[in-house]
Amino acid sequence: MNNQADYSMVLGYRDAGRYDEGLAWLSDRLNHHPKDVRALTLQAHLLMLVRKDTEAAEALARAQALEPESADVLRNLARLFLKQRQAAQALQYAQAACLVQPDSSENQLVYATCLAASGQLGQALPLVEQICAANPEYAEAWASRAQLLANSGCLNEAISAAQRAVTIKPHLVAAWVLLATAQHRNGRLQEAIKALINAVHYEPNVISHQVALGEYLRQVGDTEGALKLLAQVVQQAPADAIGWANYGTALQTAGQPEQAEQAYRNALKINPALAEVANNLGALARDRENWQQALAYFQQATQLQPENPAFLINLGISFHKGGMLGEAEQAAQKVLQRHPDHFRAIRLLGDVALARRQFDQAEICFHRSVTLQPNDPDAALNMALLQQSKGDLGAALASYQQAIRLQCAQYRAGIVARPKEFMDVGVAHRALLAFHAAMEKLGVGFFLAYGTLLGIVRDGDLLPHDKDMDVGLGWDVPRRPLLKALERLGFVCPRVEYSSDQDLEWNIALTHLETGICIDLFFFKQDGESLLSGFNHLPVPLLWRFPAFKLQHHSYLEQKWLIPSPPENYLEAIYGAEWRIPDPYFDSVISGKNRTEESAAVALCFAYNRLFERLRRREWSKASGYCRQIMAQRHDGFVLELGHWIASRAAEAAGGNA
Repeated sequence: MNNQADYSMVLGYRDAGRYDEGLAWLSDRLNHHPKDVRALTLQAHLLMLVRKDTEAAEALARAQALEPESADVLRNLARLFLKQRQAAQALQYAQAACLVQPDSSENQLVYATCLAASGQLGQALPLVEQICAANPEYAEAWASRAQLLANSGCLNEAISAAQRAVTIKPHLVAAWVLLATAQHRNGRLQEAIKALINAVHYEPNVISHQVALGEYLRQVGDTEGALKLLAQVVQQAPADAIGWANYGTALQTAGQPEQAEQAYRNALKINPALAEVANNLGALARDRENWQQALAYFQQATQLQPENPAFLINLGISFHKGGMLGEAEQAAQKVLQRHPDHFRAIRLLGDVALARRQFDQAEICFHRSVTLQPNDPDAALNMALLQQSKGDLGAALASYQQAIRLQCAQYRAGIVARPKEFMDVGVAHRALLAFHAAMEKLGVGFFLAYGTLLGIVRDGDLLPHDKDMDVGLGWDVPRRPLLKALERLGFVCPRVEYSSDQDLEWNIALTHLETGICIDLFFFKQDGESLLSGFNHLPVPLLWRFPAFKLQHHSYLEQKWLIPSPPENYLEAIYGAEWRIPDPYFDSVISGKNRTEESAAVALCFAYNRLFERLRRREWSKASGYCRQIMAQRHDGFVLELGHWIASRAAEAAGGNA
């Protein structure tokens, strides 16, 4: 080779995307001429293009030592500092390169890129426009134009510029990625996927392209394809946090929450700064109704992104569910300071007011929420809950029906809700044993009741499809002193601070802090030859009437437990003569054989509420079961029509899984 080399061949390799051949040519050149600055800077640029930045820095250091004022050296130092996200230093080197060689389009383009990275978009874009006009076949300039236009929100123009770049230079992967991002932001998911497939084709070993492609596949509904791709990604690159995060999202979409949680934990272990992952873990805990764990994750997410409204709302809802109403109100107000019409924040304020039994304030918030989002089923549901709490049961039923109509309409629009999870029986054992130990320490007697008793007596263990546990206590047990004592032993009643004595009269929902499992305390009241038990409600409580019973011991989990004696009489009273035959659709609230006549209207509201939740979660068989139970109580044209609609959806789901 001559001392004065002809670099047209290596430049051709570079422009054709044949980087390995170009590097081989340069390596041979530098073996013979180790002080060739032009060769060193070209080598550094190609090494950066193949993502070998450490080796590129070494080559540049050698070149800089030889010719520190070379435009080639200065330009590539600017590129290297850009890749290292050191925009200020990159800009200094780019400016210096332009001073040495002001007519170089390559220098000008790097300078414009550095201006944009430094936040000077207004200066960068006109300069790139000039470069494109003067060099219409300069693909990198068109790619830069696409980036700047996308940053300015001009997505259609950005897409056109990126398409021009990949037409000129099909192997320019950065342009394919830009095109995919702009198409995605513009709602053209299929086009975004095509662009990413091209990026993967040209750079099959770059994990970030596959990670993004997996997420896009999930978003278009190809969950199977996303899972397959992302499973390969985390196997090939187990230290890629975003890969684990996207894999977790795909698993969550596929209805595999336990695997999703593990994937999210892996992502957060690798990169604790991933706020979205912490938020997703909070959502999984929320779905399990483990509000303590959900709160911890949502707090982590908001610490990382304190102004994110979605994270703040999730945090506020967790505070609300945990009885920390002041904190919930603060989270909602923080959102409203920046987004005064944020309907979810307004709805959360309504939830707080409802929990405080400030019905007028709750109604103001819920009405505003409905006005802002008239097609939101949760807004209608809130109105139903408010009306039910006030004892206006007729209005509540009408609002429940509206919420159900809107939920069905969302199904038609293809909006998918998260799946519901039931309590882990093994975890529930720990909670129940902890409650047993606490009550034994306090010297307060209790007995197993309702579904908890049914599962243990009939099946030998807790019901697998249950979501809480039920125990009974005597009517004369003081409510507030018991709750205070249990708080010291690892249990909490979230809303006791805002509850009146009447609110605590019949039923108290208790949460075991360690597991997040809920235990319902039911207080049984003597009424002649009967015992009454049920839920607090206005204008009348929802009650069941049992024949008076004594208690006997029963062995379970290596402990002695009190249960009604004989348990068969208690179970038959509420579940009927067929109580030994499992019926996963039976709900004692609506179908309990011994429910009092005065409770019928209240029970119907509860049934509509639970029907709504099953529809939200697309539990078609459960929803159909509620329709049948309601129809068994009264003829309801709305429910009859809804039952036919649910049957059609169930058939579609069965066909899709065939």
